[in-house]
Amino acid sequence: MLTIPNITFCIGMLSIIFTVYHYFKNPQIKGEKVDALFDQRMKFVQESNDRRFTEVHEEIKAVTATNQNHLHTVDKKMDALTKTVEQMGKDIVKLSTIIDERIPKKCDK
Repeated sequence: MLTIPNITFCIGMLSIIFTVYHYFKNPQIKGEKVDALFDQRMKFVQESNDRRFTEVHEEIKAVTATNQNHLHTVDKKMDALTKTVEQMGKDIVKLSTIIDERIPKKCDK
């Protein structure tokens, strides 16, 4: 039968069930929101780091190319300098020979 105490009891039971449901459901929803925000933040951090690493990699490539160009230039200049020094050595030998032929040597006798 539907009496006022029975109706009150049913309403009380429904409110207890609803309260228990919210007690367990609200932290779960909050946790899911926190997890979603954390996942979104981690994705952003990863994309940001990937972009930074790509930029650093490109800068390293540019510096390496510049260094290679400078090394190549230095090698060419060293080759030219070595050739010049070799030619100067040959010229000194020629001059020394000419001087020895033209200037008589003193004899100690």
